[in-house]
Amino acid sequence: MRAVLSGYIALCGIWFVLAAVFAWLAWRDPRSNVWEGAAISGGIGLLFAVWLRGFKITIADGWLEYRDGLFRSSRVMLADIDEIHVEWIAVGHHGMGRKIPRIVVSARNGAVVFRVNPKPFAKEDLRKIPGLESEIFVLRS
Repeated sequence: MRAVLSGYIALCGIWFVLAAVFAWLAWRDPRSNVWEGAAISGGIGLLFAVWLRGFKITIADGWLEYRDGLFRSSRVMLADIDEIHVEWIAVGHHGMGRKIPRIVVSARNGAVVFRVNPKPFAKEDLRKIPGLESEIFVLRS
């Protein structure tokens, strides 16, 4: 399972459009320094694309593996999983609270093995994770 196309469009699209506008302006007036805006905007779009490319969930050979946007991997044997559920984590700045979903994978010894950020993935793909088949997946609170 990988990040869905809509995530790439939402996070990268505006930056690539902005880079194209800057490139067009730089093409119209080669003496200006507008090309710097094209390079910066394109670079930000590329960084978002690489970040999204890092997200991956693999279920194979008796293992569940999650790789986050920074390409850090966590693995657990399916036989060692005690529970997989969705929890909402409160995040707030300056009194403005917001809840974000996380899929929590817990081992038989009670320890949390890892938390999965479900936002980059398709809901249909997430339902393939053992234990989330029947979970009603609502990502907005």
